[in-house]
Amino acid sequence: MRRDLRDGNTYRAFVEQSAELDDLVRKWAEALDAYGPANFQFRIDSYGRPKVFEINGRFSGTTPLRTLVGFAEVDMVIRHVMFKEPVRQPKVQSATILRHWSETVVPSIEVL
Repeated sequence: MRRDLRDGNTYRAFVEQSAELDDLVRKWAEALDAYGPANFQFRIDSYGRPKVFEINGRFSGTTPLRTLVGFAEVDMVIRHVMFKEPVRQPKVQSATILRHWSETVVPSIEVL
């Protein structure tokens, strides 16, 4: 997932297929013996090489966005831990995801 940030938050994400990057991230996770969610953040340098700048052992803020395109990682982890189901790479839909921020105000009602 390629992301555009505003104030440190993803407001636009591009889900694109890349077998090469998928294989590379898989190798990184295997090298670290990662178990559970592992979020690798990297950039492609001017020579086309991925450079990791952050690894988080947690679900990230874009977890709900990935679920929208078929990568339901929370569900996969729960099923693996609770029911011993194997984790399988799902088919992920290529898409552009636009995140909107909005608030809803519901006035309080006094109860007599």
